[in-house]
Amino acid sequence: MKRTLLLALSAATILVSACFAAMPYAPENVIAIHIGPKNPTFDEAQFPDIRFYYTPGLKWAAEKTTGKPELLADWINKKGLRMDEAIVLDKNANVAFKNILMSFKKIVDANSQGDLDTMGNVLKNVVEENKPAPYVSSKPFDPSDISLLGQKLPDLLLQDSFGKPVSLASLVSSNDKPKLLFFYRIPSTHVFRDISESMKDVTSPLQMLGAVSEQSVGDEYLAILKRFEDDLYCR
Repeated sequence: MKRTLLLALSAATILVSACFAAMPYAPENVIAIHIGPKNPTFDEAQFPDIRFYYTPGLKWAAEKTTGKPELLADWINKKGLRMDEAIVLDKNANVAFKNILMSFKKIVDANSQGDLDTMGNVLKNVVEENKPAPYVSSKPFDPSDISLLGQKLPDLLLQDSFGKPVSLASLVSSNDKPKLLFFYRIPSTHVFRDISESMKDVTSPLQMLGAVSEQSVGDEYLAILKRFEDDLYCR
């Protein structure tokens, strides 16, 4: 009985320990490219494994995205790139995976467009086993192409968290290692506040409902970021 209990406790310890360590197929970090300027109340420090970059000259709209970089606006408008879309690049910066991340699936269970493979399998191949993408394509970049598998990404001028210009090409080619990047958007008008701060001046049930609703909306905006941390880095 004691031996059985000891084995069970050991197994539980291993499982608990595993969830506090990054998955073996997790890249060094995730490159997050925000469509538009940074939300002034957003705290990047909540997501230690994500590196944030911004496009402050870009104005997103459901009908048409405008501004700079113009190539990125064109890419969005021609539907080759969607919001909450992730891209895995191999060590040679060739696209090995590209797909929208669905809220009802874990990050690693997302399916590649035109393929039954999952992001988890692709990351295992290109990150953990350091394999190149299955094939390389010499096709020129087409902003209406929803796949881009085997191709290079177009270069885009971004800004880092301090407003310093940085090119996408320099990010994806650095250190010759696989990369995982995704595109997302948080409206600059949303105000992120701690729930206790939101409740501080509440004096009526209606105000309380508004504070809870604001918190819920904020959680939805951050959900995609939290999923990367949870699924890949076990935060």
